[in-house]
Order: sequence, then C-alpha cells, then structure tokens
Amino acid sequence: MSPIARWVLVSLVAVASLGCESAIVGSECRAPFVRCGRYCVDLQSDGLNCGACGNACTLGCAAGSCRLGDAGPMLDVGLDGGRDAGRDAGSDAGQDAGNDANVTPDAGTDAGDVDGGALRCGLGEAVCGGSCVEPRDGLHCGDCTTTCSGTDVCRDGACATSCGAQMACGTRCIDPMTDAHHCGGCTTDCGTDVCVAGSCVPRGNGHVVLIGHDFETRRIAMSTLLANAVLLPARAPVRVLAYEGDAAVATITGARAAIAEAAAGRTYAIIAATSADTLPDELEDADTFLVHAQTNATDDTLRTLGYAWQRALDEFLERGGVVVVLEAPSLGNGGTFQILEQAGLLHATGISEIVTPRLVAATGRAGDVLLTGVTFPYQGERHTVRVSTVDPDVIVVNGTSPVVVHRVVTH
Repeated sequence: MSPIARWVLVSLVAVASLGCESAIVGSECRAPFVRCGRYCVDLQSDGLNCGACGNACTLGCAAGSCRLGDAGPMLDVGLDGGRDAGRDAGSDAGQDAGNDANVTPDAGTDAGDVDGGALRCGLGEAVCGGSCVEPRDGLHCGDCTTTCSGTDVCRDGACATSCGAQMACGTRCIDPMTDAHHCGGCTTDCGTDVCVAGSCVPRGNGHVVLIGHDFETRRIAMSTLLANAVLLPARAPVRVLAYEGDAAVATITGARAAIAEAAAGRTYAIIAATSADTLPDELEDADTFLVHAQTNATDDTLRTLGYAWQRALDEFLERGGVVVVLEAPSLGNGGTFQILEQAGLLHATGISEIVTPRLVAATGRAGDVLLTGVTFPYQGERHTVRVSTVDPDVIVVNGTSPVVVHRVVTH
C-alpha cells in the first residue's frame, strides 16, 4: 500500500475556494456544450465531434462543419464519444486494438510494438512478476516480494502484528473513512470509487490539463495557472503524486517552486512516484497526478507509459482525479503529450517552441476556473511551447496557437 504517511504536507494554511464558470454544471454540460461520451463539447467548433459526436475533422471545425479542404475524417478518433465502448477494463484485447491504431510511429518503428510488453494495471495495482497485483495485503505488503508471516497484517506498506487505529480486513489494514473498496467497513465497495467520511459519494468530474511551460523559468501568471490546475480538487490538503521520470532537475524544482508561490492559502502535499510500474498503485491515494516535462525520455518510453497507465488513468479520472502534464521542447522526443495521446485522453500531433514573442492570452473560455487570478496577456518564459491540436478545450494561446488545454471529463 502507498502509506498515507508518505504524503508530506508542504503548506499549513487555510483552503481558499475557487468559484468560476466551466463547461460543467453539476454533472451536466453547460450550454452550448453537449455530452459526447464522457466529455462536454461544442459541436459547432469541436474538431473531434464536428456537428455530431464522433465526426472528426483533419483541418478543424467551424459552424458545425469540417473546414473547406478537409481531407475527411481523421483515422485517430480516440476522443470521440464512441471511444468509451472500447474502454472496458476487462477487455485488454479491445484496448490494445484501439490504442495501437492511435500511435503515429517514428520511421522504422512498428506502432503495434508500442506497449513493449507493458501491462495495463488498474488503480491500486502494481506490476509484480509479470502480473498486476495489489501490494496492500499480507501476500504483497508494500512491494512485490514482502509476504507477512503467521497472523501478521499489512499496515502502511509494512508487516505488523495489528492494524492499530486502522481497521483489519483480512490481512490488510484500511481506513474505513476514505477507502472506496472498504467504505465504512470491510464489506462496502463504492461503485463510485469515492469514499468520504465513511460513506460512498457521487463521483466528481475529472480534468486533463496540458500546459506548454516547463517552469525552469517562470512568472507569477504562469505559477498561478499551474497552481490552479494542480490544486483543483476540493480537498485539504490536495494529495499530489508527481512523476519525475526523465525530467530535468531544474524543471522539477521550478514547478514545485511555482506551485508554492501561487498556492494562495490552499494546502497540499507532494510526493514523487516511486516508479512507472508502481504508479497505478500510488495513484489510488492521490487527488492530482502531475507529470513533469519528460525532456530526456524517448518517444517509445512516453508511448509505453501512456499505454501502461491507460486503465489506471481512466479509473482515476472517473473518480474525479486531475491529470496535469507539463510540456517542453526536447531533442530526444516529440513531446510529453504523447503520454496523454497514447492513453486516449488528448489528441495532438506535435509541439514547437515559441521563441518570440511569447505573449500569451486567454481564449473565449476566459471563465475557466484554471484562469482564476491570472492577468492576461502575460509573457511566457523560455521553453514555452505551442501544441498542434484540434482539441476544442484550448484556454491559453499565443496568437492562435494553443499553449494550454483543459479538458473536463464527465461520467
């Protein structure tokens, strides 16, 4: 188990609320948005759902029709309403076929080999000996190899003689106030995957955010935007799981400093993910998943991560989690966004660095909650990038080029 004790509190001040208009009202879509699958979209401008759910365009959508000169529907329609039919966690074969079709391989790379043998473990699982297991009980206590002896139980990732203040459910120790699979007691499994104060509650909306800054250098407007995204969950403290992987140290340090300087009274705790294999397990205890710009990774690595994490990320978003990916130019890969692309959470084809001018502004979705407290236009810093995408959920642009995308995931 990923012990709650591992979450380090980095701010001890009161929570500040953010109230603002978004595409969602409760669990419904705000006009003029309509629901396509689990997403709220504008059929008049959504390049992936143009005029109707699932009608994708290659050159974008205007007034509910594909733009003139459009070559026809895109082959990759991973974000249309129909994608949910292939998202059944119990059918990896269906997911494999859908995922492999979504990969644009490098020269000499077979898209069908994107997984590299990776397993798709669900939320709360980890890869152990070629299988997905829950490292939370006496058989796999904290890791793949630790088995508790006799009547010992697994508490906070270590074998113990008792569960102490926690509740014993078989050989595992749980917190009945927050454990969605043992909510209020050992036998109550929340179908919503959300347990609050010992009771199952409805799911919130999930959020996927791609930010075209790596925060090696920053300004307060950039910091505020990042803090708003990472601290979006209505929880105190917000538990942030950060994947560092192949990110540069300067970008990791800069992003953490940006969140700290713009937290504005919101409390949070950040912990670095242990590894790619254990991330689905650690994600179960998180509210926000932050992926630092993976400038030193290869394209194959990024796509394999997206493939391996797809099931866990889907389940994480379905329970109202927030996924934030930072982007930066790299000589070794085509963009960290490929994790989202391979997981079927965002459609993009590439990135390019904005050299000058780096002035960025809010779009027509200026009421988006992530833009609260950000003064526009602001000057982007070094490593500001634009994202090639027809995704309609762009909220920050450089001219007409997307810099920040915020997609709301409904259920």
